[in-house]
Amino acid sequence: MLALRKLTPGFGVALAEAAAPQTPAPGDVLIEVEAAGICGSDLHIYDAKGSAYDFLWPRLPLTLGHEFCGRVVRLGAGAPAALLDRRVVALPVGIGTQRDGCFAPWVTVPAAHCLPIPDTLDAELGALIEPLTVAHHAVACAGIGPGQRLLVMGAGAIAQGAALFARLAGARQIVVTGHADTHRFAVLRRMGFDTLVDRAEAGSEQRLAALAGEGFDAVIEMTGVASTVDEGLGLLRRQGTLVATGIHPAPGTIDITRLVRRQLQLRGSYGNTREGWQQVIDTVAAHPAQFAPLVTHRYALRDGLQAFEAAYSRVATKALLFPHSFETRTPR
Repeated sequence: MLALRKLTPGFGVALAEAAAPQTPAPGDVLIEVEAAGICGSDLHIYDAKGSAYDFLWPRLPLTLGHEFCGRVVRLGAGAPAALLDRRVVALPVGIGTQRDGCFAPWVTVPAAHCLPIPDTLDAELGALIEPLTVAHHAVACAGIGPGQRLLVMGAGAIAQGAALFARLAGARQIVVTGHADTHRFAVLRRMGFDTLVDRAEAGSEQRLAALAGEGFDAVIEMTGVASTVDEGLGLLRRQGTLVATGIHPAPGTIDITRLVRRQLQLRGSYGNTREGWQQVIDTVAAHPAQFAPLVTHRYALRDGLQAFEAAYSRVATKALLFPHSFETRTPR
């Protein structure tokens, strides 16, 4: 079968033939992939910069991808019979980093990591569930509630998801920053977010400081740029909370004295709980129109290299791959 694989530790990925999975191992299920999304972590593996994914190189060659939805078509010994023919998403434990991932027509995953999704949920939204769980958890860690003011640093798909969940939680002001993110800002505007600050523009630092006023209640960092964390801490009110979510290729520094004297809270957010996953599935199923704009580009699997280029250049908010489609659809 054709798959998008990481063959060597250098830059790039490759379309390559891989053995199609057959009988799943005990406890595993075989899933026919309906749609799969390119994640920021896939892009880190793609460009091979820094040391955050050095653990992966001894496992190459490997099929990438962990954001997907699909239908269970075969059960391994001991897997629950109730999963057969169910549409599911899967917790991304090791998928695409320690075992072959979902950028292929079929993928095997542990049955215990599968969560059913409604048959009425569009495959595109199903493929968004995993990144949205990351956004959902970050908003929960920030403690966002009615009337609060939030700064989201970063404008990618997970940052956009955080803005959406914060709005659903009742935040009264949501500011989003990016860096030369024209395409992603256009998506945010379509979703109703218009307080956007492009840090590549002259005067953006002063504008952001003016918007902060006496400080935001919470800041969520989703850039993967270490200096952003310290900048975000400086934009918080006293006793405010910064949630770091980005994966950083190198260590950074922060002003600890400011952290102490202003009694700021610095938290890390990674993944989500199984209960959180279910909350996201239920929320997306209840509000599909709010989340649909995150998907901006759609590609057949054979055009996967083009999809990676769109995601890497930040033209795409979320680029999806369709392993069983026969043509790339025009981005909308």
